[in-house]
Amino acid sequence: MIPPFQVGELMDTLGYFKAEYDIISFYKNIMFWSTKREHYNRSKYAKMAGLSVYRHVTIRNANTTRKLKGMVEGIEI
Repeated sequence: MIPPFQVGELMDTLGYFKAEYDIISFYKNIMFWSTKREHYNRSKYAKMAGLSVYRHVTIRNANTTRKLKGMVEGIEI
């Protein structure tokens, strides 16, 4: 989510999720959302692009996530 927007606001807007179409987990103000390709058109994920909340969301695919993971693993703390 792009601050100050919160995950709860997105959930309130989208409403009920069906577990057979949307797999969701949370960490702080980050929402991890997965949908099988064959269920995409039935998922809330597909419907989100047409809503006003979409401009408050930044979306990353698996490739970007893997690249970010590699970058973070290479950082010395």
